[in-house]
Amino acid sequence: MSELLILNSDLAAGAACGGYALDPKCRYVIDAHDEGLRSIKLFELFKQYGFPPAVKNWHAWLFKHGFNAEAPNLTNSSVAKYYGVKPLWRTDYSQGLVVRAIDEDDYFVVMECGHACVGYVHLQILLTPGGCFD
Repeated sequence: MSELLILNSDLAAGAACGGYALDPKCRYVIDAHDEGLRSIKLFELFKQYGFPPAVKNWHAWLFKHGFNAEAPNLTNSSVAKYYGVKPLWRTDYSQGLVVRAIDEDDYFVVMECGHACVGYVHLQILLTPGGCFD
């Protein structure tokens, strides 16, 4: 069973899952179009105020798994095994989750900032607004 995820809609729910609001074992689905537009707005803010330090976790995961950090080239098949099973990564700064588009076979990566990411705690960011490739 899938659960609709609207990023950053209930940050007050707080640390239900090991200090994070999102549960990596949940099969979240998103409205890819709406969340993509919201993520573009977040990236514009980050350009002005700075990216969360947790982005380093994302880049480290990409590098470790042979992907390009400058232009992430993830494939659906490379992340599907994580969907609803476990996080891509999990540190005090962030966790990375795989989510799926509503009624589509496309996967996306969402990062939730952790308690060590001061000023961004529980912020949820769609890191792959265009989805993954295949």
